[in-house]
Amino acid sequence: MIPFFYTRYKNAPLATFVSILSSGCFLLAVVLVVTTVSEWKSAQEGGTIGEIFASAAAAVVVGFLLRKAAGALAKRKYRKLVEKEAGSAASAVKTSSYTSSASAVRLCPKCSSKVENGDVFCMNCGAKL
Repeated sequence: MIPFFYTRYKNAPLATFVSILSSGCFLLAVVLVVTTVSEWKSAQEGGTIGEIFASAAAAVVVGFLLRKAAGALAKRKYRKLVEKEAGSAASAVKTSSYTSSASAVRLCPKCSSKVENGDVFCMNCGAKL
């Protein structure tokens, strides 16, 4: 199962970095809420409760947006890698002296990463194939 707070995208370092940033946003929201609850009396007297919870909500929203961006970056990177592999495989089949039926490249329907013929689940995102 893929951890909620951090995902290491294989062969996509930018997507991994954005995923780490999203984790930071989620952790910031948790820290804001926990510190507010632990110091509830002083925060209530200071009138900063609404501002702190609004900041935490904004951090969660930014975290989810970054999470989506990391997934999109990873899909884009994987698509390029698969197209590159498919292109090199097609050129290798064309230049080979014998003809063989090259197996089609299978992609995960959820994350578009390359999957093997016998796989039941995607090794990247865990989706059932």
